Amino acid sequence: MVNLITKNAVDAKAPAGFVSASYGQRNTQDYRAGISGKAGTAGYYLFAGHQTSDGLRFNRNFNNDNFYSKISVPVSDKVTVGFSAGYSDLDIKLMELQDLNYMSKVLGRAFLHPDQLTPHFPVN
Repeated sequence: MVNLITKNAVDAKAPAGFVSASYGQRNTQDYRAGISGKAGTAGYYLFAGHQTSDGLRFNRNFNNDNFYSKISVPVSDKVTVGFSAGYSDLDIKLMELQDLNYMSKVLGRAFLHPDQLTPHFPVN
């Protein structure tokens, strides 16, 4: 599963956000929440999500928890410093054969932290 976050830290002063939840077959659940806004001159975006499913096939399931943040701070009229960080914790059970005492799983954790310097050239 790939989850791309392209939302920017915003310029709006009032916080804005969203919350979503969905439920489907085989106890498939998806919960997400995000908020963005501005604190002083710093813009921010925060996201958290949880996905889980008993699997559409017998003895297959997954759980995924993730968090992402993006902060940008203008240090001058032409330069903005940005920081983003994220975390994902994935657990997928592919197959279990109880008679043979066999189970196949995929576990994965990822930490993302691509720092950036973003030059900003105002058009005036």
